[in-house]
Amino acid sequence: KRGVVRKNLYNASTLDHVPTRKAVAATAPAGLEYRTLTYVPLKLMIFGRGLALVGRQHHPGDRAALVVRDASLINIFTHLFNVGWELASPYPWQEDDGGEPGLSSIQAAVLQGMAAGYSDEVISRRLNISVRTCRRHIAWMLDELGADSRFQAALKARDRGWV
Repeated sequence: KRGVVRKNLYNASTLDHVPTRKAVAATAPAGLEYRTLTYVPLKLMIFGRGLALVGRQHHPGDRAALVVRDASLINIFTHLFNVGWELASPYPWQEDDGGEPGLSSIQAAVLQGMAAGYSDEVISRRLNISVRTCRRHIAWMLDELGADSRFQAALKARDRGWV
């Protein structure tokens, strides 16, 4: 309403992260925009022309940020972000597909394993994910499809065009 634009640029790996996908699906209708790049070189938040936060990233767990108030630096960061934005791909359900999210590559592989009759342990080993992560994906699919069993999920997934 106030003319604020929020654009979010994520690593493409977030397409396989269920909580992020749910958050994007929940907030995109409010006007937030999302795109992905294979690699996002720095963590950056720009608040207008007077303030930016830049992730320090000394090591993988570093959560500290640098506060930038220099207008010239913020201008450079804005241009860098805009270049990344233009090169990035939209999140799949932000395209004109009716707004329903599809499956991530991991979820599709889990579903294929389920359809082949593999156990959770076999699926997780083949995909190099933990059994718990595999089960979370299965639970999400059962919930999303409104299915009570794996068999029912497979039928509903087929009807949706997921398999």
